[in-house]
Amino acid sequence: MEGRKFGNSVASGKLAFRLHCRTAGLDTRFQQLEYLHKTFGFLLDTETLMSADAIDLDDLQRKCIDFATSFPDDVDGGRLVDEIQDCRIFVSRRVGVDVTPVGILMFICHLVEMTYFPT
Repeated sequence: MEGRKFGNSVASGKLAFRLHCRTAGLDTRFQQLEYLHKTFGFLLDTETLMSADAIDLDDLQRKCIDFATSFPDDVDGGRLVDEIQDCRIFVSRRVGVDVTPVGILMFICHLVEMTYFPT
């Protein structure tokens, strides 16, 4: 019986260790997810980005600069602000544009198609 108790202790110890490792892994993943949301999240909230009165220009500039700081070789924060504002103007002048990320991408692709391949 003592061997059996010892065996159960070892088994429960292994289970506790596995649970601890998985919990630690989840904590790390949630921290990564929080960082990604903090860095990219404003770009995914397209309804706010496309609404002229929903986002403060200073706040948008700060977020774009922070984003560019995370990817200095790939992103120019000032240019990103300009492009978001340009897109906001294009979208606001069209009726029926879906302001989801996919809808805006489709709208931009349609503009590019019309510009480079006029009928």
